[in-house]
Amino acid sequence: MSIDTDERTGSGAGPATLGRPDDRADRLSAAFSRMFRFNVRMRAEMTAVEFDGRELPTLVVLHRLAEDGPLRAGALADRLYMDPSQVSRAVAALVREQAVQRLADPDDGRATLLVTTPAGRDLAQRFARAKSAHVGSVIADWDPGDAEEFTAGLERFVDGLERVVPARPGQQPLAHASPAQTPPARPGPDGDDAPDTTPAEPGATT
Repeated sequence: MSIDTDERTGSGAGPATLGRPDDRADRLSAAFSRMFRFNVRMRAEMTAVEFDGRELPTLVVLHRLAEDGPLRAGALADRLYMDPSQVSRAVAALVREQAVQRLADPDDGRATLLVTTPAGRDLAQRFARAKSAHVGSVIADWDPGDAEEFTAGLERFVDGLERVVPARPGQQPLAHASPAQTPPARPGPDGDDAPDTTPAEPGATT
């Protein structure tokens, strides 16, 4: 009996097509579509309940900055593959909340570096733990071997994405990204909407 692939379940394939590379790609694509929808809903509920209604992009920006900062705003947007204006709004909110501080770049006084404050780092860690807890709840009843095999396979898939997804002009591929080193910094301009006058750093990725 032939069973068509159903995007709602991401399963099922007829014997004539099972195992074809394009069939596997279709099933993976459907599964990722479902995962994306559930992930958006789950994170929206999580931020509403656990993070006082903060917008998800704001927490994502904070987490990446805590991991890779200090960074200029353009480099941060590149690493997240987000629109610079969206990153700018998130940074403004984080500065108002005193989770992020703007400091003058010691290598170029006209430019601004974004740095997480102790309160911002604490919030970023809470966000990371919450994400891991939600993922852990999904695989809690899995056989450890299955969970390890899935994790290894997904990591291999992401490594493949890093190879095939082209970098933006002037930007290194994702696989070559490395966290920025923390340079000495001095207090920079105040104000939530202070512009970053420096173009994105080459090699900045998510």
